[in-house]
Amino acid sequence: MLKNVYNVPNIVIGNELNAVLFAYLNDYTLINNEFRVPFRFDFFTYTDGLSSLSLPTERITLQGEKEIIDFGISKKDIYKHTLFVLSLAGLNPLSDKIISIRLGENNTLRAVTKNSQIDFKYEKLFIFNDTNVHGLPDKLEDINEGLYKVFDWIMMRSCTTHPYEYFETSEDFVNEVFFYPSERFDGYHATKKDAVSVSYLTEKQLHSSEYSDAYVKFKVLDIMKKAGIRGARNGRDMLD
Repeated sequence: MLKNVYNVPNIVIGNELNAVLFAYLNDYTLINNEFRVPFRFDFFTYTDGLSSLSLPTERITLQGEKEIIDFGISKKDIYKHTLFVLSLAGLNPLSDKIISIRLGENNTLRAVTKNSQIDFKYEKLFIFNDTNVHGLPDKLEDINEGLYKVFDWIMMRSCTTHPYEYFETSEDFVNEVFFYPSERFDGYHATKKDAVSVSYLTEKQLHSSEYSDAYVKFKVLDIMKKAGIRGARNGRDMLD
């Protein structure tokens, strides 16, 4: 028999928003196997129903190329809120302290932190992500295997002042561009903007020079020029 075993009916192992929400909505214990906060510009759509989260509907608006674009509440804010509520309820006992998880026999698991080992016995186990999880009979199937969401952060040297906050394209490479107040300066400067692009690439594309950060900058530059954004020396040397 294991000593000091915590008996928990239902355990959720996962590190992303879907796992956190599943634990939150069902009052299950969350074992966060890797702390992974959602991308700061990931939003729910404004029409997504979030009433079950007991949160007010929130609308975020960004200035697009031709019109105002509506987004819902930030997924990062929902992630932090639900983790906080789970912690208050004692359902997130180890927070982000876990180094590895070892599955044992007879519905047991051991969570290892930097300073301790904690043993659990469960009735049902829900695994959303197998990162740092050992003892699984087979690797979990990856539904989106080979497809990666890639962020490229761009520091602007000029063209920092313009009204736009969001561009969207029809291509996977540089699918979205978010403009945000630069954090390279002390204080808050709404008119000095840097950018981040979002792309969806295969593993092969990740290793291709045609999808490198240099080409990201060229494509973002082209998008900005088409929108009429001009910088120093008639639009040259716009990007760092």
